[in-house]
Amino acid sequence: MVIFSAFKEAEACSKKIGDLKTQLNIKSEFKFNKSHPTVKESFFHAIKRYDFSVRAIVIDKNRIISQRLRSHNAQFYRYVMKLLLEKTDDYELKNAIIKIDAMGSKDFKQKLRKYLTEGLGVHAIKKLTLVDSKRDHLIQLADMVIGAISRSYSGREDAQRWVKMLGKKVDLVLESSALVT
Repeated sequence: MVIFSAFKEAEACSKKIGDLKTQLNIKSEFKFNKSHPTVKESFFHAIKRYDFSVRAIVIDKNRIISQRLRSHNAQFYRYVMKLLLEKTDDYELKNAIIKIDAMGSKDFKQKLRKYLTEGLGVHAIKKLTLVDSKRDHLIQLADMVIGAISRSYSGREDAQRWVKMLGKKVDLVLESSALVT
């Protein structure tokens, strides 16, 4: 999860990402696992000046105990989103505009919106929108950042390279070894 405390800062970062796509002649979207290391390097250099923080939960999917979460990706996704938002201070959620990648069916999107707003309280969130990652640079930012965090747990030679570029922006990473709900 990427958190901006100022809307104008989020807009400026989004514009920078769009400009970088043009500069690098990228036709699709920024996706960590599909990007060449030089693209990742350019991306993280471009966004490092913007004021945002990152929160993530790292889960070893092989250690999920709950059969419900193991067998239903949509329920797993909703559960993890709620966990992340619960780890966010109330003042950060007050009047928040939350964007979530709109993957999945219309039914999934409706259930996700209901699950989050009922679980967190409708009054806490100003706006919750489900957006197409191909059209939203901030969703692409979240993908790149989460990809960097995930890579840092991989044991690969370049495991720490991009997460180090994020530095103190990584505010919280929760490691969950087992989910029993």
